[in-house]
Amino acid sequence: SPVQGSAMDRWIGEIGMMDVQIRRILDWIDRSPLADRTLVIITADHGESFGDHNVTTHGKTLYEQEVRVPLWFRLPPHRARLVEEPVSLIDLGPTILDLMGQATPGHYMGQTLVPFLQGEDPKLRRPIAAEGSRKKMMILPNNFKIIVDEKNHTEELYNLTDDPHETTNLAADEHRMLQASSRLNAFFAAHKIRRKGYKIPAR
Repeated sequence: SPVQGSAMDRWIGEIGMMDVQIRRILDWIDRSPLADRTLVIITADHGESFGDHNVTTHGKTLYEQEVRVPLWFRLPPHRARLVEEPVSLIDLGPTILDLMGQATPGHYMGQTLVPFLQGEDPKLRRPIAAEGSRKKMMILPNNFKIIVDEKNHTEELYNLTDDPHETTNLAADEHRMLQASSRLNAFFAAHKIRRKGYKIPAR
């Protein structure tokens, strides 16, 4: 039955319901002849805000509570481990192709995560970036994160190592801000769609 209560209560209840269904699927796989050759990947398309940064629901910001999502692999016989290295959902395609023995097309931006599944700790070469609703963000190699809001003409810079909840905006640090904005602008300029007649869809 539907979970009652506050938005947070309903969200937690829905996660509980999902846990039960995932367990049913895993139990079925474990009982089947496919158990030792079945890859299970669980993830999500976005997080949720419950008043963080004065925002509720999702799709309005690029703060961590909305862009960080679970990414869980279950692939026998690999042992369970926790990976701290930030990865991206664009890595899923190359990872699945790699596991199936297929090459990743050259135009894919993501990288395979198979070395992590094998117990290694590779350093990934591509940045982690996102955009939406005239906002752009990038997580830099030093774990600083820049957010640029082109609609409201604001810039934010956070040290995610020391400030994972993004409470202290460091944009006043002109040197760091210049470095971060240069990287962000170069990345999005390089990957801008330039097809004739194309317009970024409004949300």
